[in-house]
Amino acid sequence: MIPTILLQASPVGSALKALLETLSTPAGLIGGTLGIVVLAAVVLRREGAFLGGTLVLILMTMMEQENRYFDNTLIGPLQKLRDVARIGSVALLVALTINLTLAPRNSRKRRLSFTMIAFLLFETYYLGRLALHGEATRAAFGWLTDLLVFASFGLGFGKKLDTSKDFERFVGMFGVASLVFIAFNVIQLVLGYSFAIAGGRFAGISGNAQLAGYVCAVFILFNTHIYSSSSFGSYKRYLYAIAIGFLAVFLLWSGSRTSALCCVTGLLVYFRLRIGTLAVLAALAGIVLTVVAALFTESLGGVERFLQGENTRREIWMQLLDEFYSAPLFGAMSGRAGIVSASESSYLTTLALLGIVGAIPLALLVGGIFSPGVRALFARRSGLVPPLQADLILGSIPVIIIGSIFEGFFLGILAFSVIWIYAFMALAAYVVERASEPPPSDEDDEAYLVVETESESEDDDGRSYNEAVSTDSDTQRM
Repeated sequence: MIPTILLQASPVGSALKALLETLSTPAGLIGGTLGIVVLAAVVLRREGAFLGGTLVLILMTMMEQENRYFDNTLIGPLQKLRDVARIGSVALLVALTINLTLAPRNSRKRRLSFTMIAFLLFETYYLGRLALHGEATRAAFGWLTDLLVFASFGLGFGKKLDTSKDFERFVGMFGVASLVFIAFNVIQLVLGYSFAIAGGRFAGISGNAQLAGYVCAVFILFNTHIYSSSSFGSYKRYLYAIAIGFLAVFLLWSGSRTSALCCVTGLLVYFRLRIGTLAVLAALAGIVLTVVAALFTESLGGVERFLQGENTRREIWMQLLDEFYSAPLFGAMSGRAGIVSASESSYLTTLALLGIVGAIPLALLVGGIFSPGVRALFARRSGLVPPLQADLILGSIPVIIIGSIFEGFFLGILAFSVIWIYAFMALAAYVVERASEPPPSDEDDEAYLVVETESESEDDDGRSYNEAVSTDSDTQRM
């Protein structure tokens, strides 16, 4: 029997309490049984990891947030799902880790990157300081979940990604999660509109306008890659163009200038050599955006916030700097009262809470994020990596770096941002390793690349990736 004090003393206890209350109802019992079946599928099925990863991403977009300004209670079924999202995510991460640990070895030689280690060390130091501050339960839960994310989305999928097809399936998890995210938000808007809007800004199922906007920015980038790598006649090309239109409306409606900047910068980097493709995609998504905006006329109200010059972060940033100046070496966390939370900047919050000592692993982490971008840029030109895969790594970097300037993403605990950053690291590790090896000879891999129309576009050196594969294969036969 779980003690009452455990059920009330922490977010973990609250999640357990919500889970037990849900399971005590007939619907909850059915849901619990279904959940066990899903967990078994994730553990036992060969490709169960991709199912588990998709479900984790979906739950991360609707995690309970602290709301002081409006009531974000979702409609009945969605709220029930949110109530068990924390415990459900942990269970799925455990199942993911088991599946990926037991997966057979492949040709990958490097599955662990320097960036993953730097991120884990940074989070470990931050959580250790939280424990010393008196938040031992929160710190222990945070370290457990961070270790699970590291073992699954970082190290585990780093082992799983062996071919270009695996790379695209991993990206596809974000695509499917985005479709569910759109569906859930549309349902919430139709059946519980007032609980999805905060001060005229779209928060949706995410409970926070900033988070909703950033989730949309990440999903738009991944959906753009799926659109670009699909053949002209594929249904995916049009399905994800429509999805991008919906996500663009949600992003504008959120009024998140940070998310808009992340999205625009990431897309410009991704399409820097294919402006024509960007124009076509913008036209298709623009049609959807116009239709959806006509249905929700107030959705364009968020555009006004983009045009305002008001600096809403200056006061918070100055407070963080003052805290840093008061304890520059180890930070001022020990002097804070109450629960410690990440503020409006990962970098300033780190300096304020952890000081210069905590900034050292953060600096290593940021350097590690830029490093695969340089490798991907050269690999793209050499023809060793499919151009679109290299571009996705390059486009992801500004989304992470800019987002972390204005939000405390690097200090998240079981958050969408943490999952997304580790996912980026797994994809980047694959591209970096591929860049140091000859193109693949796997028939399934080459067959996949043949239908990847965008990757058949020529690089600056005048030959495509597929041409490079063909040339190298001919050389080997000779």
